[in-house]
Amino acid sequence: EMEEKLNAEQIDATVMIKKEEEAPVEDEEKNWDADESKLINMIADIFFDADTMSADRLTDAHTDDEESMRKRLAKHGDAFKMVVEDPKIMDKLVDRLPLPDIKMMIGGRRTNIKDFMKECFVSVFESDEIKRIKSWHMTGMVVAAFGAPDISFLPQIALEPIKDVLRSITKAMKDMVNKVTDKLQDVAKEIADDTFTENQDPLVAAPDTLEGMLDQLTRGGAAQSRFNKNIMYNYFKDASFMDKRSMMASMVRNAKPEASYVPSDAELIDDLKQQPENRGLFRSGYLTYGERSKLQTYRHKKTQSNVCVSLLGGMLKGAGPLMQKMVQGLPASILPKEMVDAIQDMKSNLNPISENIVKLKMASIVAASGDAISRIEVEKSLGIHRPGFSLHGLRKEVSGRKEGCYKAASFRCEKPHAARGKTYEEICQGC
Repeated sequence: EMEEKLNAEQIDATVMIKKEEEAPVEDEEKNWDADESKLINMIADIFFDADTMSADRLTDAHTDDEESMRKRLAKHGDAFKMVVEDPKIMDKLVDRLPLPDIKMMIGGRRTNIKDFMKECFVSVFESDEIKRIKSWHMTGMVVAAFGAPDISFLPQIALEPIKDVLRSITKAMKDMVNKVTDKLQDVAKEIADDTFTENQDPLVAAPDTLEGMLDQLTRGGAAQSRFNKNIMYNYFKDASFMDKRSMMASMVRNAKPEASYVPSDAELIDDLKQQPENRGLFRSGYLTYGERSKLQTYRHKKTQSNVCVSLLGGMLKGAGPLMQKMVQGLPASILPKEMVDAIQDMKSNLNPISENIVKLKMASIVAASGDAISRIEVEKSLGIHRPGFSLHGLRKEVSGRKEGCYKAASFRCEKPHAARGKTYEEICQGC
């Protein structure tokens, strides 16, 4: 509704959103380069659009899967061209993705998550349709078609290859979402087993009613532990397909190259020294064969633990708000350090509200003010986990002059004067 009332020029003239500076890259092995970042963003959007407003609009319009995929790919023309020209870059990217080394059965054969994802991408980007597009020099036309309002006008000889590519990408996306999230449920189970260590077995199913849940929770720590474990045991495999897509997309966006999860030898040796079974080992500057073997085994174990917790943290960012609040409420004292770090990262770096939504909401405030407010500047986003608009540092230009800084969540004036503590409406009444 707001989009229909306000045009883009009105919005840009009345709302300015300050871009936050990105942290500098310190180690190329532990960060994505520019091309890899483009590919990561494309893969994440293939799973679920980062622009939730666009996703909602397409859902409300009952847009079919292939058309929805076309809209999502419209933002990733450069990345799509890169993969068409060299499909092997997807293999290299997946090799650097932090994925747990766990086995899975696909079509009666054993494989692992990385190899399965590679196969899915090969089925798309090394398909006959992609080869045809490349050999016919149609890549530019296909990318242009992704961003076109409508492609039904295209001649059949051009339309069919585009539709075939969209169908194959959609199929690969569905296969990865269903099979990978089901397998990552095993990762969540392992973390739950390490986290909630009470002796009783987890509940077979959560209580059917709110009263039943409360009854279980009020019986003491063991019941609460079983309740939390039960959720971790079932949430990811039982989530709706749309939620699974959102979690997969969030997991990919949150991921850093696998090298960034490998602890240093100094950290590993410090940990190993604390373990009773290693008493007397790792005391000299030179490692024996046995010590090197222990160090290598422990490095793999810790790396896998860091990867699994990071993946869980990334998926939780894409989960529903009830799941996020439950995890945020877990006491740090019962959690492994890596899990505490993942939850803290989720609290601090939840995906911000879509910039389009922020602009439209702020522009509607300006429009509804009757010319009393001429411009709003949004200085910082705090993510979706805060109340209200989740914005900090709104500066309103009232009648051509800046009138201080407000928190949108509470509309309380932060200026150090007699009006402190009064509401925005009290301060600005009649303005």
